[in-house]
This record gives sequence, C-alpha cells and structure tokens, in this order.
Amino acid sequence: MEERGWILGYLEAKGCFSHNKVVAKGVSYRNPAFFLTHKEKEVPLLLRELTGLGEVRRAGGLYRWEVRRKREVVELMELLEGGFRTPSRRQQYERWREDVLQWKQRGR
Repeated sequence: MEERGWILGYLEAKGCFSHNKVVAKGVSYRNPAFFLTHKEKEVPLLLRELTGLGEVRRAGGLYRWEVRRKREVVELMELLEGGFRTPSRRQQYERWREDVLQWKQRGR
C-alpha cells in the first residue's frame, strides 16, 4: 500500500490504542480497539477508504474512526507492524499487539 507512510505518520501523531471491555457468560474480556478522533470528517473518512477498515462515527462535534472488529484489528496490527518511529509509540503498539494476538487466539 503506497499510502502506508502517510497512514503511519498520522496514526503515530493522532491515533489511540484502546480496549473495549466485554462481558460474556460471566467472563470479562478486554478486546483491543483503535480510535482516531478529528474535528473534520475528511481525515477519518480517508483513513477508512485507504485501509478498508473500521467505521466512521460522529461523536459529539467530532468524527471518530473506530477499528473494533477482530479481523479488522488484526489487519490494522499487521499494517502498523514496524512502522512507528517514536519509542513511546512503539511501546504502546507492542503492548496493544500482545493483546491483539491473545484475542486472536481466543477464537471467535
């Protein structure tokens, strides 16, 4: 993907590694997710278009690109692999990546 450099730079500056808490059959899970919030909808829509991942939602007066589905989170993890330049962002990515891989192993 030729736009990978732009995507990585933007997500390194503005993206948010996160988790959704899910309770199923009395068991609590932390499912990894990724968000980017922007005041104008063009950037989240462009990220959706370039990656083919996630959804863009309006949150108050802002627009948010959300990647939550397991398959899409795994694809995003692979896209981001080795791409972050700042040490703090690389550490955040590595912790998030570990959670993604654990989620992937849980099945469904």
